[in-house]
Amino acid sequence: MGRYFTELATAFVRGRLDQSQATIDTGLQAAREEARAHLRGARDFAWNATNLSRDVRRQLIDVFADYGARVRIVYVEASPARLFPQNRNREAAVPEGALQRIMERWEVPDATEADQVECWVNGERRSR
Repeated sequence: MGRYFTELATAFVRGRLDQSQATIDTGLQAAREEARAHLRGARDFAWNATNLSRDVRRQLIDVFADYGARVRIVYVEASPARLFPQNRNREAAVPEGALQRIMERWEVPDATEADQVECWVNGERRSR
């Protein structure tokens, strides 16, 4: 898990993406239930996941808002020159074609999506 989350969040909720869609769906459902437990208990937590589009992020943020939670999006980006070599060095590398498709579909969060939006590019905080 990234340094940012380990330093700032007290609990983590993360869906694991496996091979089958059924496993992905089950994992995400379990992660959503864990998040709701934190929300019901008014406990801080971080939802650590890649949410490519505003629509996907909105589904989660709406659930969080229903509980009165304050939402901070932390957008982390790496340039292609950094991303591809870093990915190749991962234990479980993502196929480069899949990364290209993700980059084509990616929608950068804007300030209207959450109470706070932070942007980090190549390890440096940027203002949007």
